[in-house]
Formats: sequence, structure tokens, C-alpha cells
Amino acid sequence: MGATKDDVLGFIMEEIGHAPEYLWMKFPGYAIFRNPQNRKWYAALMAVEMHKLGLNGEGMLDILDVKCSHEKVEELKSLKGFLPAYHMNKKSWITILLDGSVEKQKVFKLIEESLELSKKGSK
Repeated sequence: MGATKDDVLGFIMEEIGHAPEYLWMKFPGYAIFRNPQNRKWYAALMAVEMHKLGLNGEGMLDILDVKCSHEKVEELKSLKGFLPAYHMNKKSWITILLDGSVEKQKVFKLIEESLELSKKGSK
């Protein structure tokens, strides 16, 4: 079964133990997750208009941006359910569509990898 916004929120809050932060009044549904040790972001959860993602159709689509290695970004971009990062560095972040097209366990693994990458440079 593919991942949804609720799956992602539940996984990060229950399995990792991190609460979302809502930083923007203009976008009250946008949530970020930080590594508590160094405050670096490792995930951003958003609802974005499909056309802003370069997709056909109308309406909003839940997405998750996570940090990845350059090699992994290149690999994932060619797979269904992944896009170049929305509003993040496209060389080290990837967008995951939360429309059910990417398996939950794959999304959860990418979240964990992103958290690990956020630890680099920690004191």
C-alpha cells in the first residue's frame, strides 16, 4: 500500500518521536521536521497545487521532501512517485508524491536516511 500524509505524520511522530513544526502563517498546513541535535531539516510535508509540480490536473497534492545523496536523487527521479525537489536543493533533496504511488516502507526508509544525513556535521 502506498504512503499518505497521515502515514508520514504517524511514522515520524510515533516511530522517530519528532513533532512537526508549522513555520508559516501563509501555509499553515506545511510542516517541517528537524534533527533535534542540530536543528537541521530532514523532511518537509506540504500540499502543493499540481501544476506547480509540473503535473497535469487540478487541485492540491500532498508531497514530502527528504534529503538524499546526489546518487540517490538521480536514481529516484526516474521512478514513479518521485520528482525533483520542490523548493529545496534539487541535488540533495527529492520530492515524494503522497498519492499512494510510493510504498510506505520505501518512504519510511527514505525518511530515516534523511534524518541520518541531517546528522552529518553535528557537534
